[in-house]
Amino acid sequence: CIALKDSLRNAPFFGWAMQAFLFVFLTRRDRFRDIAALQSTIRYRVHSLRAPLLLLIFPEGTDLSHSNIGKSHAFAKEHGHALYEHVLHPRIGGFAACAEAMGERLDEVIDVTISYTPSEQDADVPRWRPSEKSVLKGRWPRTVRMHVERFPRATLPESLSEPELGEWLRGRWAKKEERLAVGSALVLDSREAAAPKGRLASIRLHCEQAAAICTCAAAGSLLCWGLWASMLLRVYTAMACLLLAWVSSGAGLDGIEMRLRSPTTVF
Repeated sequence: CIALKDSLRNAPFFGWAMQAFLFVFLTRRDRFRDIAALQSTIRYRVHSLRAPLLLLIFPEGTDLSHSNIGKSHAFAKEHGHALYEHVLHPRIGGFAACAEAMGERLDEVIDVTISYTPSEQDADVPRWRPSEKSVLKGRWPRTVRMHVERFPRATLPESLSEPELGEWLRGRWAKKEERLAVGSALVLDSREAAAPKGRLASIRLHCEQAAAICTCAAAGSLLCWGLWASMLLRVYTAMACLLLAWVSSGAGLDGIEMRLRSPTTVF
């Protein structure tokens, strides 16, 4: 389960699939609505469905653009926090709401810090970061480095209240800023994890890439042929897309499921 911005809900095909998998969509404008959406989805999945939940959230709430860094600096000055250059100050409310909703089902928190080494063409660009535009131009990061830490429930604040969790989370972000400032590599249990090397690993990687490309191409070609050859399939596809678009404009597939199976759900 991933917490995403609300505009992705209406993305054709991908947005509909994310609704069906009960992803959480946040407006990032209405704090109370977003917290209600987080807690409703988590409580439904964890307590009503009694299903295990792995929730991926981004406490910063947005990307590391120049304008967002400026907003983060303004927030830090207003509240007396340190100025960060490599991360944005986290939003405490959403993280605390998730922990509260999970309650005793919260087993651990996994903290992941990711850094990117610019491509050779972008080596001189200040504060370079990968984006959809850079990927389309073929400017991939030379390396992707990660730092992963696991925090069992016993190591978290005893009270899952917003003030205590906020202090803990701000401490983690200070560590992130420190690591990114020196460009730390992936560390797991204090050991650096190296990427697989050797001819065999390279051959396997290329085979997997080729298999993925061929599978996607075959599936796309089969769908296009079916739409061209069958009027029934064209009508069915058009009706299904219109229906899903209409549902997405309202409660969405996720909202309908939770309302039908958990009448007490609040949006």
